[in-house]
Amino acid sequence: MRGVRIDHRTISSRAARTSRNPLFPINLLDLLILVLPMFRPLRALRVVTVIGVQAGYLLGGAVLTETVFAWPGVGTLMVQGILARDFPLVQGCVLVVALSFALINLGVDLLYAWLDPRIRYE
Repeated sequence: MRGVRIDHRTISSRAARTSRNPLFPINLLDLLILVLPMFRPLRALRVVTVIGVQAGYLLGGAVLTETVFAWPGVGTLMVQGILARDFPLVQGCVLVVALSFALINLGVDLLYAWLDPRIRYE
């Protein structure tokens, strides 16, 4: 039976082959290794909560972002309505933003019930 001969060149070539330079972009396998554990049932509830809260912040920050960068959108329309004292327009924009926020929270709550069967709504 032949023995396996391992010397310093074999070990260094294996290390060079398996190591990864941090400047290279992340590959799909590394991304799956990082992302998949977040979607275990109890951890997924935390991720869904953070995504729901961040979506609310995104809606609130849209007014400032659209105004600063002069992007057309509900935020810019709301600011123009405020400056023109067009109260029905402002009320409509606030209603759209509030309904979007409420629908996002409803989606988060329904996703909770789907991810964790212990949570029941009556």
